[in-house]
Amino acid sequence: METSKNNQTTNLLIEIPRNIRSSIEPHQQLNYSQGVVSCWNLQEVPEEVIKNELASQGVVNVRQIKTKKSRELQPTGYLILTFTLLELPKDVKATFYCLCVRPYIPSPLRCFKFPLYGHTSKSCNVATAACVICNTSSHGGGPCTLLNAQCVNCNGEQKTWSRDCPIFKEEE
Repeated sequence: METSKNNQTTNLLIEIPRNIRSSIEPHQQLNYSQGVVSCWNLQEVPEEVIKNELASQGVVNVRQIKTKKSRELQPTGYLILTFTLLELPKDVKATFYCLCVRPYIPSPLRCFKFPLYGHTSKSCNVATAACVICNTSSHGGGPCTLLNAQCVNCNGEQKTWSRDCPIFKEEE
């Protein structure tokens, strides 16, 4: 059972008989907001330490954005903060830094088997995978030799993963 206001939750708790087991938990997505902060001096600090430091400001989770260099994940100075607030704060104070909080907008969900947006490989119903360069399955997963790319999503002349694709921009 879900409620949208605190007084509804309170009234519901009063009306539930004591012999019925119930629990109250916040919604996993609707009661939180996510923002990005950047501070290169925090890139070597463990996420748990940062989370504990920022807990008094409503932070319940910290995830560091990492980049792949030489087949290895390297930490960056960007952190995704999850707040128990519906609206993002303008800034957070971490030790002696005042960090500006920007909204976190995740990349669109996309399939790596048949590269369309809105689903993942696990839930993909397509029988044969498509090449992300030429939009065909004719070379069976081997290297593509075509020079001209064709986007699976918009049939444009760019690779399927291109940020120039109008469908990507729409999904984003």
